[in-house]
Amino acid sequence: MEKVAELNPEGSLQKGNHGSSSADPVFLFLLQLLGDILIIVLASHFTKDFTPACQFAWQKLVGVVAHALARRYH
Repeated sequence: MEKVAELNPEGSLQKGNHGSSSADPVFLFLLQLLGDILIIVLASHFTKDFTPACQFAWQKLVGVVAHALARRYH
């Protein structure tokens, strides 16, 4: 796997091995569940504006973000 330079929390560059770890399934499930709860809250507050197309877009966004976070923090 190719080494990629990245910023660590202190701001200095370090070599990371991206793509070597997979997403933790439990953490991914919990992030998706949290995202689903967020979508339900949004739908209840914006009933007229929250169309099926809007819901689909939010679900897709939440899925991508949850997967990215699960891969990053595994």
